[in-house]
Amino acid sequence: MARRLSLPPLSPTKNLADNTILQGSISRWLWRVYTQRFTAGGRWFALATAIFVAYGGASLQVQGYVLAGYAAAIWWVAMAAMLLYRPRVAITARSSSRVCAGETIPVDVEIEQRAGRLRGADLVLVPHRLPMPVDSVPNDGLPLPDLERGERAHVRIGLRCHRRGNYTLRGFRVETGFPFGILRSRRSFVEERQLLVYPKFTALVRLTLPTGRRYQPGGVASAVEAGGGDDDAGRAGAGAAAGAADLAGAGCAL
Repeated sequence: MARRLSLPPLSPTKNLADNTILQGSISRWLWRVYTQRFTAGGRWFALATAIFVAYGGASLQVQGYVLAGYAAAIWWVAMAAMLLYRPRVAITARSSSRVCAGETIPVDVEIEQRAGRLRGADLVLVPHRLPMPVDSVPNDGLPLPDLERGERAHVRIGLRCHRRGNYTLRGFRVETGFPFGILRSRRSFVEERQLLVYPKFTALVRLTLPTGRRYQPGGVASAVEAGGGDDDAGRAGAGAAAGAADLAGAGCAL
């Protein structure tokens, strides 16, 4: 059976393992860099850099390379800062392992700023490589407060489950775009957990049961005619009892 094509997700929280378009390791790595490493401003700056490089390559003048050289220098400094300002935190997550489809499961997370000369600034908590039917609430992650050394923060992030099934959650990661805001530095905390999503539950608001003299709980209409009541039922019961007594007397006579 042919597999249904699915577009690559733009959310930085998604896993590309089930995507039918990006099958190669290189294409998936480039897509992860685009969606997870670049900030929104970084994507626009990457487009401007590409224009500067194209203009410098087509121009015969030295001035055409100046803008491309400045842009390349900014990217090199931003990459060095990305390694320097990598988040130094530890997290602990607690959540339920069962939920119904269409519901949002809350995840309580504790973040602690570890030793380091630099404080935690512009931190964002992001679920790590979620399955396609599970979305993060908020979609791009949860912003965290600035943390000093040894300080802790308690936050709650949601995971909305759209389809029933058994899924694997791969933990969380903490990201920051500090200080230039064009590249994200991150630290991943991979901890696989199973999430069981039951079918969607619909509460029964109202149930109407038919009632009347000709209704029986089994759903078969009574054969008693209109006007017959408990007397007919009593006579039927007495006749059955009499027949059972006759059979018992015949057995004793034998």
